[in-house]
Amino acid sequence: MGVRTEGLVLRSAAMTGGGRFPHVLAPGEEVRLDLTWEVQDCPAVRAEPVELVFEVSRWWGTSTGTVEQDPDSPSVLDDVCGPWA
Repeated sequence: MGVRTEGLVLRSAAMTGGGRFPHVLAPGEEVRLDLTWEVQDCPAVRAEPVELVFEVSRWWGTSTGTVEQDPDSPSVLDDVCGPWA
């Protein structure tokens, strides 16, 4: 797992409530993650949605998928950078 957002560094990722990586998901299963970030440049982070990158392995091969932050969701960046950044 990684992040593709200028000014933001993913320092750690852990499964909420425990668990280890790699983790096999059953059909319909969800996993919640606790992420630790280092914000290095608030204006750069705010310039684009945060994009997480996941590597997904299946029996037929490995692929990469991305998830973007919902632009309408509240951002934890407000706690770090403030609304003025």
